Amino acid sequence: MTHSNIMANVLKLEAAALLRAAEFIESKHSEDVLRLTVLFDQLRASGSSIIFCGVGKSGIIAQKCASTFTSLGLPSFYLHPTEALHGDLGRVRKSDAIVFLSKSGTTEEILKLLPFLNTKKELRIGLIGAAQSAIGKECGIVFDCSVEKEACINNQAPTTSSTVALAMGDAMAVLLESLMGLSKEGFAINHPGGILGKSLR
Repeated sequence: MTHSNIMANVLKLEAAALLRAAEFIESKHSEDVLRLTVLFDQLRASGSSIIFCGVGKSGIIAQKCASTFTSLGLPSFYLHPTEALHGDLGRVRKSDAIVFLSKSGTTEEILKLLPFLNTKKELRIGLIGAAQSAIGKECGIVFDCSVEKEACINNQAPTTSSTVALAMGDAMAVLLESLMGLSKEGFAINHPGGILGKSLR
């Protein structure tokens, strides 16, 4: 296999995983999507936040998701589960929604946090690679982010799985954008800087 083949194969594997996740949304997650739309309406009406929580590569993806939601006008932030146990739980309100990102659904740091969260199950969303896992069972909305194989040669490093989690977060954000009827001008309010901001102004 040539170097070009290696790189192309990664893109093909990740593209196939995204199509598989899209099929899951259309075939088995229609009720979860409906619950998510209702939840978004509740968050907007109450002025509550949507929090993203994960560790490792999932934590980095969580930070990007939080940034995207904030740019759309729904308050959002990243919560590290370990830091939450050391005081950052004070940032979480009962009316906030929290999204857990975990490939295994058994992330130890998140499992330690769950008993201390004051949010109800219906306000918890899972972007999880094992829907029936311990974390998945604690969420009112679960989106299947499982992958058949990581693009990593050794099937170890988060590659395909992190791509699917990121794309699922983007899909949620675009759903919110649609529900808000957000215009380019509305987006520019929260994004006035850079080339994008200039083009919108």
